[in-house]
Amino acid sequence: MDELWTRIALIAAALFVAAIVVAVRRRAFHTAPRRFAVTRLPPGVYLFTSADCGDCRTARAKLDERLGEQGYREIAWETSPEIFTGLGVEVVPATMVVAADGSGRLWRGQPDRIRLGP
Repeated sequence: MDELWTRIALIAAALFVAAIVVAVRRRAFHTAPRRFAVTRLPPGVYLFTSADCGDCRTARAKLDERLGEQGYREIAWETSPEIFTGLGVEVVPATMVVAADGSGRLWRGQPDRIRLGP
């Protein structure tokens, strides 16, 4: 009987550790920007979306509030898949800030934590 409880405890501990690893990786996935040396996009803020993205409406509203409707450009998968492919954008919504030198930073998820400055 003790051996059974030991096995159950080991399995529970392994599941607990796995859950922590997933939570940490998920947080890093949504908060750390991906950097690009060259984006081939003009300087500005870009919101990457798709027609079937439920969270894109929320991201759009957040950027509207923060930058105004003219403060960013929206790029939809359906109209510009080559841009998504060229930059490796795999998740929407995503927000990219492109600097004057053409370098960029891409945040996945909602644009809550993006830095708009240098």
